[in-house]
Amino acid sequence: SPFCSVSSCMKVELGKQWYQRRVRGISGLKLMGARHEGGKLKVTEDIMSDLVYTKISWIRICDVKEVGKKITLPVYLNNMRTILVETLDFPTDEDKFYQRGVAILCTSLS
Repeated sequence: SPFCSVSSCMKVELGKQWYQRRVRGISGLKLMGARHEGGKLKVTEDIMSDLVYTKISWIRICDVKEVGKKITLPVYLNNMRTILVETLDFPTDEDKFYQRGVAILCTSLS
């Protein structure tokens, strides 16, 4: 719509299909306390896992389609968690992310 708000938000899409379609994305992100499974994040006993190839894009808020339950997770520069880079929304079916301290890391180095 041409009268859509100029406000925007980030859209996060996970999966190797982005790499296969030669679309730009991010690889090498680490996920603390959760794992990616079936297009959604799941709480796990693992301390850290690799986050699959990730596409992050800016979209207009009026173009956002609700896809069910989601969780907002912090993205930190490293495992010291002292520098917050961004927060991102991910699809999920679970509620225990905040209690478990789940976060995204740009690098596992401190």
